[in-house]
Amino acid sequence: MDAVFKDVKYAWVSIRRSRSFAVAALLTLSLGIGATTAVFSVVYGVLLRPLPYPDPDRLLRLYEEHPGAPRPPGEPPLSNTTMYAWRARTQTLEGLAAYYAREYTVTIGGESTRIHGAEVSASAFSLLRAMPAAGRFFTAADETPKPRRVVVVSERFWRERLAGDADAIGRSVTIEGEPHEIVAVADAAFHFPDRDTLIWTPYEDPTLTDPSVQGGMWLAPTLARLKPGATAAQAESEGTAIARSIGRPAVANLLFGTGGPVRVHAETLAGQMTGGVRPVLLLLAGAVMLVLFVACANVANLFLSRGVARQRELAVRAAIGAGIGRLVRPRRAAPRTA
Repeated sequence: MDAVFKDVKYAWVSIRRSRSFAVAALLTLSLGIGATTAVFSVVYGVLLRPLPYPDPDRLLRLYEEHPGAPRPPGEPPLSNTTMYAWRARTQTLEGLAAYYAREYTVTIGGESTRIHGAEVSASAFSLLRAMPAAGRFFTAADETPKPRRVVVVSERFWRERLAGDADAIGRSVTIEGEPHEIVAVADAAFHFPDRDTLIWTPYEDPTLTDPSVQGGMWLAPTLARLKPGATAAQAESEGTAIARSIGRPAVANLLFGTGGPVRVHAETLAGQMTGGVRPVLLLLAGAVMLVLFVACANVANLFLSRGVARQRELAVRAAIGAGIGRLVRPRRAAPRTA
């Protein structure tokens, strides 16, 4: 151990004597490691960190298409006709839930503010394994035609807009000109479909009140959870078979485009959320790893050039019997004698 301390001491003395070499090596490594760390933090946060829900690998995003036809803009949707039929006959899914991110005009105390929120099916909260901090989430009765107007608010909304009112459950707030009763405050850790969502209202399918709306077909992003033992491939096969077994309104070709027979897709929620940025982030990660490799190679060259300058010294030390271990350790001056 004493020898190690002496080696460290000698290394520090050597750095102080060769400051330009030390600064060049440290700056090169710092830039390479810093860039790699920064990019890896982004890659981990976007691609590798699991979603904040229990068993996130079993959460799916469902959508359908007519192969060969261009996809509708925005998030790929599932039709209400497919969702209702699939929900009633599924053997692979615990349930299906439509959702739709949107902006609301919320009025509290005479002051109106635009708030980011979402319409969600009542089953969405149970599929995400969410628990309210207070109150209760939506029930099937809340999303029937002409429902009682209710809203779930986020912990942030409760804290910032309602001043942390302990009696918030049952309180009324005006949303889009209609009074809504607060039935729950979500847990602070719950975020869906994104972290900026502050309120949730029951998902409303206008075709339930007027079957003629948009030809009887409505589209929405759809969430599902696999049953234990089921796979995404099995869910896709089941969904496709059910979608093809029911009548499709003529408007389907207008909404999905004219193509082959309808096909249903089931992608993991995490994969679908990151699919658009994954190639770019992976390319960036590869590029920054190359930068780190170049930085390490440059530092290695610095040490190599330093070693070449000591070539004669090392040759003499090897000639008088110094082993490999002694050669690679720092040279220390011989102790002085009286």
